[in-house]
Amino acid sequence: MTAVPARTCVGCRTRREQPGLQRFVRRTDGWAADGPRRGPGRGTYLCGSQCARAVIKNKRFPGLGTFAIAHYELQDTHMND
Repeated sequence: MTAVPARTCVGCRTRREQPGLQRFVRRTDGWAADGPRRGPGRGTYLCGSQCARAVIKNKRFPGLGTFAIAHYELQDTHMND
């Protein structure tokens, strides 16, 4: 039996199992969603769009909130099609 890794959402600071969170990584040209969780560097994790709105105020992750909101909205439109 293997343990499921737990990560902390940077928006709400809730600790959750890794598969329930979306990973984002910082690249030279901005933020990118890392679906397979294999991107280089340290990633940040978010629960959803509400946490993306909360992280906009966090100066530690500039640009992450606006990118993540657009990412979640795009996911929602694809799911509704």
